[in-house]
Amino acid sequence: MIYQGASPVSSYLYHAQACAIGGSIVRPVMQNVNAPAASVLTSAGGYQTSIMENYKLENIISIRKAVTQVSGSKGANAYNSFASVEIEGLNIENELTADRIVAKLSNTVPIGGDEPAFSVGGCLFVNLRIGGILVEPELAIDLHTSLSTFSALESAWDDAGNNNHSALRSAARQWYLPQADIDKQAASPNGFAIHPAEKTRNGRLRVSLLKGLKGEIPHLDRQGMTIHVPNFGKIHLCEMFIGKYSRTLTMLRMQLGSPVEGDESVGYLDLNGLEHP
Repeated sequence: MIYQGASPVSSYLYHAQACAIGGSIVRPVMQNVNAPAASVLTSAGGYQTSIMENYKLENIISIRKAVTQVSGSKGANAYNSFASVEIEGLNIENELTADRIVAKLSNTVPIGGDEPAFSVGGCLFVNLRIGGILVEPELAIDLHTSLSTFSALESAWDDAGNNNHSALRSAARQWYLPQADIDKQAASPNGFAIHPAEKTRNGRLRVSLLKGLKGEIPHLDRQGMTIHVPNFGKIHLCEMFIGKYSRTLTMLRMQLGSPVEGDESVGYLDLNGLEHP
């Protein structure tokens, strides 16, 4: 802490992480997914980037190229932070492929203020295929742009008359309800109680950035944000944890079942920060 006379001068402690892919395989081989495409920001801010090309783990996972970036800097009126992941040529067991995946998180904290405003603008999937089927996720960029602060999010969560209430509740329900129940509750958003599992024990809200999917995926079982692929496992789309000072986004999280078993996350970002005192 720096003092000028008797008054302390505030400093900002930056925090940002970006990782292209991580996790572990436990069958048929036991191996960590040690892809060298991760960037971590120090509390002093600055800029870090990492580039990875032609990554391959056995014949299970391959990535043609991945770039991660994190940054933190002080502007005239605010502290600014940013984290991003760009992945090209993803292939997991030839069951999940994508030409391109982009995840982006940024925030702005007014100097001397308290609550940051976050943005997820720029997140996208290009030619995502699951089980050979083209899956076109529609992302709720508009919803999370409107609810860029935690105060705005809580207001929408608690007020059934808020224009964003129904969409926010639907984004949270995708965590734990079958798709048929999500559709039923979306048609009558005020007729169903909030489920306790929609918030974590530390008060962070669990939602999905997924708004919906274009087209049908006939041989795949979709339950909210989760797609079940026979002889492959579960794929969770666009998970988000939202707190007053933080956002965490994972574009794809997989629980692989058979014949390959393991857990992987693709396109992981974590962003927050703290002004002190």
